[in-house]
Amino acid sequence: MSNSPAHKYYLATSPVNGAVYLSDTSSRKVFKVKSLNVVKDVAKNLELLAGTGDQCLPYDDTRCGDGGKAVEATLTNPRGITVDKYGVIFFVDGTMIRRIDQNGIISTLLGFNDLTSARPLSCDAVMDISQVRLEWPTDLAVSPMDNSLYVLDNNVVLQISANHQVRIVAGRPMHCQVPGIDHFLLSKVAIHATLESANALAVSHNGILYIAESDEKKINRVRQVSTNGEISLVAGAPSGCDCKTDANCDCYSGDEGYAKDAKLNAPSSLAVCPDGELYIADLANIRIRYVRRNKPYLNPLSMYEVSSPINDELYLFDSNGSHIFTQSLTTGDHLYNLTYTGGGDLSSITDKNKNTVIIRRDTTGMPLWLMVPDGQTFWFTIGTNTALKTVAAQGQELAVMTYHGSSGLLATKTNENGWTTFFEYDTYGRLTNITYPTGRVSSYRSAADSSVRIQAEGSTKEDITVTTNLSASGTFYTLMQAEQETLQFLTVAQRSGHLGAVTLS
Repeated sequence: MSNSPAHKYYLATSPVNGAVYLSDTSSRKVFKVKSLNVVKDVAKNLELLAGTGDQCLPYDDTRCGDGGKAVEATLTNPRGITVDKYGVIFFVDGTMIRRIDQNGIISTLLGFNDLTSARPLSCDAVMDISQVRLEWPTDLAVSPMDNSLYVLDNNVVLQISANHQVRIVAGRPMHCQVPGIDHFLLSKVAIHATLESANALAVSHNGILYIAESDEKKINRVRQVSTNGEISLVAGAPSGCDCKTDANCDCYSGDEGYAKDAKLNAPSSLAVCPDGELYIADLANIRIRYVRRNKPYLNPLSMYEVSSPINDELYLFDSNGSHIFTQSLTTGDHLYNLTYTGGGDLSSITDKNKNTVIIRRDTTGMPLWLMVPDGQTFWFTIGTNTALKTVAAQGQELAVMTYHGSSGLLATKTNENGWTTFFEYDTYGRLTNITYPTGRVSSYRSAADSSVRIQAEGSTKEDITVTTNLSASGTFYTLMQAEQETLQFLTVAQRSGHLGAVTLS
């Protein structure tokens, strides 16, 4: 190993015992760091974990050591490395993903040691791992939340589940154009967004995926993909000059300010602590920087501020914890003003256009009626368990609700025409059946992952499966009915509030 390498070393820490592992491309070996304390001879502080130093050649009869001891295996080009919650080590080797189990036995998880070219990825469907051939993977990360493996391959991030199913979670392959969406525009939906020179991954303990991108010129940033599939900027404002060639270009700024306004220069690696703090290797600035979670700040007016740079909003709370204002981070304008009763219950909300919603309550604080900006008033009846029982307007009941005991789960809902819908749940409180006034019954089964998949079976035996990423900015739905697949992308215009839809197939 060199003190001034011409290539990048990849590091990983085991969540099991804190051990540090290193993959070295030039020596074609993977090492474990023996001691994390100060040692006299650094060269003797490495324990060989995998690789003889010989190159793994295409069509090798021994499959480059698969099934045998990792220290006796040959490697191609080891790069990104990570460790799962069981202590299993995964690393990139050429176009393959290989694994070393707890007994030191090596095997190939994904890819083949041959000269076959990469296979185009499925744009929206889940793939079996045997169908996937990578182009040039570089980095890996394991999610502490579900132990799934994330792979960065040529500006696309793939997720491999425990049952070896693969799907795209960020980035859009060039052959996967979405009608009505410009591939080169920044999309808030991660699977439609274009990644620019992505080079590093990390996953937080609550499932947020972080991606470092750097062309070493004007793009030097870190973005995050939330569990609902929405991508947004975390750190690294765009530069107006070339950080690589312009000596006068200011590519370092922003300490103690908002991370999204800070300047980075060639971010090369990421790590996330269990408390949610993100660490960034800011390579060209020769610094390690960190992004801490937003904490309430007590301003000179004795109000607590909580910012959301992603939404460009600032929330202000009084000493009692009541939300008083929402302001624009950019302009400082009040977007919403909120008022409360003497007992601390919400009494009104006014937006920036002076539209006001008024809530009136009884002496116990329960809401009696609500007036919307057009003057219409809705009256409420609240049950002893504080659950809403009726909604009425102009003397007519619009809705009547009943509940399953004291669970708060809706049992029936009757509309103004007297038609009643019935709801049933499993022992976990998840909806299982809906019986409509017409007698039609819909049954629901769900499988939770970072998207939401619901399978509904009607009494007419027409099965429907709907998959959505539930993105706040734009939602991508896949509807499967009678073996016919329809894709639809829905957006809501922020200014007009109008719903837009693009049917894809």
